[in-house]
Amino acid sequence: MTALELAIADIGYTERPANSNMTKYGEWYGMNGVAWCVEAVMYWHSKAGTPLPYKTASCTALLNWYRANDPGCIVKTPQKNDLGIMCFGAGRYHIGIVEKVSGRVITTIE
Repeated sequence: MTALELAIADIGYTERPANSNMTKYGEWYGMNGVAWCVEAVMYWHSKAGTPLPYKTASCTALLNWYRANDPGCIVKTPQKNDLGIMCFGAGRYHIGIVEKVSGRVITTIE
């Protein structure tokens, strides 16, 4: 299975107990109880046999790694299977895997 297929299979998965940030992704990563969006993306890619080139639990650190080491992969219009790193201002980032792009609408699994 691809990372995207694994992500789709996990739609509906939630942290337990609620609002705890305790997940199978954090357990796999070795740092449970923290914001887990990057851990989930890393988990899906690892399980698919396509591990990401930089291990981190931080969206900012991952984005900075790509900026420094593979800036050509940073695009304004992502495609299916790309990593989608979103900025919500004030240095707040979130990540998912792009499921589809339709015009200006980007759907991610996160």
